[in-house]
Amino acid sequence: MHADTDLERLEKEAWRKFYDDGLFDIFLGLMLAMMPLGLLLDGWFPEPLSRMLALLVVYGSLVGAFTLLRHRFVKPRIGTIKPSKARRRKVNATRLALAISVLLGVIVLGVTVALRGTGNASFLNFIPLLFFANAVVVFSTMAYFLDVPRFHAYGPAFGLTGIVLILPRTLWGIEVPELLVFGMPALAIITVGAYKLVRFLREYPVRTDEVSLDGAR
Repeated sequence: MHADTDLERLEKEAWRKFYDDGLFDIFLGLMLAMMPLGLLLDGWFPEPLSRMLALLVVYGSLVGAFTLLRHRFVKPRIGTIKPSKARRRKVNATRLALAISVLLGVIVLGVTVALRGTGNASFLNFIPLLFFANAVVVFSTMAYFLDVPRFHAYGPAFGLTGIVLILPRTLWGIEVPELLVFGMPALAIITVGAYKLVRFLREYPVRTDEVSLDGAR
């Protein structure tokens, strides 16, 4: 029993280090900063299919760069981690929450497009609130299951963008610049990630030996 407790503690510490490099924070900040990209692509790619392909290329490149950087900077410093069954269940729960979030986002987007121009602005005013609730739930789920408490703060950072962008426009006719709406929280998240990345590179030099943690049982 004591050995199992020590293994769980070691795995939890190693898992936190896996997200302590700041790269995922930078990735999230860039994702947030690129949210207005879809609006910009409307003028460049008039066809919906071409816009979708352009978005897939952009976001796919971002995911590829993130994966490459993690392999380049993280693995040589902290080794590899094979999570236990309990940890894998947490990761799977996080993936399920993200998948549901994406599905809800697609549904909300479809409803928004369908009701645009119908005069049903009262319902559209609830869209930012749904987006806020969705972001808070998803990031809180990530914070809980991945043992990264700072992710709790990222939910409101993402969710408030819709409220600040849409509600002033529909209620009072005030246009808030998109650069400000998305850029300020994105810059804050990227700053946190950059700080953690610099500290991570200083605290964890490249190892010459292969290190791995096998928590599977």
